[in-house]
Amino acid sequence: MAFAVNLEAMYAVPDMLDRLGADARRCYAYAGEWFDFEYGPGVIDKARGKHAQARAEVTGYFLAIAKRAEALARSVRISLAGYAEVDHSEAARLDSTLPAQTYHPAWRTPAITTDRLQVQALEQYEPAAHLTQVKDYLPEWPYEPEWSDLVSPGNIVRDLMMAANWLGVQVGISDRVIDPLDYVSNNLCGNWAGMRACGDALENLRRAAVDMSHNAVWIEVRVNASWQGNAADIAWLAIRKLGDALSEADCPLAAARDAYLSVCEEISALEQTVELILIDVADALFFFYAAGAAAYFTVVGGSIFTGVAIFQLLQIIKRMNDLYSLMEKSNLIIDTFNGDMDRLGGVLPDSAAPDLPNELVAA
Repeated sequence: MAFAVNLEAMYAVPDMLDRLGADARRCYAYAGEWFDFEYGPGVIDKARGKHAQARAEVTGYFLAIAKRAEALARSVRISLAGYAEVDHSEAARLDSTLPAQTYHPAWRTPAITTDRLQVQALEQYEPAAHLTQVKDYLPEWPYEPEWSDLVSPGNIVRDLMMAANWLGVQVGISDRVIDPLDYVSNNLCGNWAGMRACGDALENLRRAAVDMSHNAVWIEVRVNASWQGNAADIAWLAIRKLGDALSEADCPLAAARDAYLSVCEEISALEQTVELILIDVADALFFFYAAGAAAYFTVVGGSIFTGVAIFQLLQIIKRMNDLYSLMEKSNLIIDTFNGDMDRLGGVLPDSAAPDLPNELVAA
C-alpha cells in the first residue's frame, strides 16, 4: 500500500489513544478498590484464594490494556513528528523499510479519504461514567422490626439493642445500625455484602470495557481514513487488536459477575437462617425458664409455657435441617465459584497488540 498521511487529521490519534489508556487505568484502580474487602471467617472464606486470583486477572488485564494504548500513542506521536520534519518522498522511503503487514484487503480503504465523518472521527462513549459508587449492601436498618416480634422475647431484645444503636448513629457515636446477631452469623457465613459489591463492580467494569471497545473502533476509523503505508498498517492493526481484546472481555467479565452474585444469594440465605435459629433458641430458653417459674405458682401456667417452649424446639429442629441443606448448597456454590475463577484466566483475552517498535518510522 502506497504511503500517504493526513497529518492534521492524525494529530488527534495519539490523544485518543492516551484517553483510552487513561480509561483503562481508571478501570484498573476501580477494580482494585472494589476487589479489596474483608472476607471475615465463615463459609465464604473458602473463596478467598480464587478471589485473589480473579483480582489479579482483572486488574492485570486493564493495566495491560492501558500500557498497550499508551505505548501505541507514543509510537504514533513519534511517527507524526518524524513526518513533519521530512518531505513526502523521504517519508515514503522510510516507510518502505518497515515490514508489510498481512490482513484481509476489505479491512482497509485503498487510499486516504476526505470524508469528514471518518477523518474527524472522535470517541463517542464515556467509559468512566460506569465506574460509579457501588451500593452498600449492609442496609441502614439490617432487620426491620415487625408486630410479630412482640411474641418473641429474642426479637424484642434484638429490636431494643438495634434501637439503642440507632440512637448512637443519630448523635454520631456509630456509623450504622448494627444487628447484634451479625456478630454470630457473620462468623459462620462471612462478608457476603462485600462479594455482592464486587459483583456489581464487575458489571460496571464490563460496561466500561464495552464502551472502550467502541471508542477503539472510532480511533481505528480515523487512522484508516488518514494514514496509509507499512507504519500505518502496524498501528492500525494494533488498534484493531486492542479493540478486539476489549470487546472479547464482555463475556468473561459477565461470567465472573454471575459467579460472585450466585455466591451472595446462597450466603445471604444462610445468614438469614442462622439468625432465625438464634432467635428460636433464645425464645425456647426464655419459655423453658418461664415454664419453671410459672409452675411454681400454677400447674396450668407452667404447662402453657412448656408447650410454647416445645413448639420452639420443634421450630429449631426444622430450621437446623434447613441450615444443613443451605450449608451443603453454600459449599457447593463456593466450589463452583472457585472453578469459574480458574477458568477466568483462560478466557480473559490477552491485552492484544504485538509489541510495537519505539518508532513506527525507521530512523
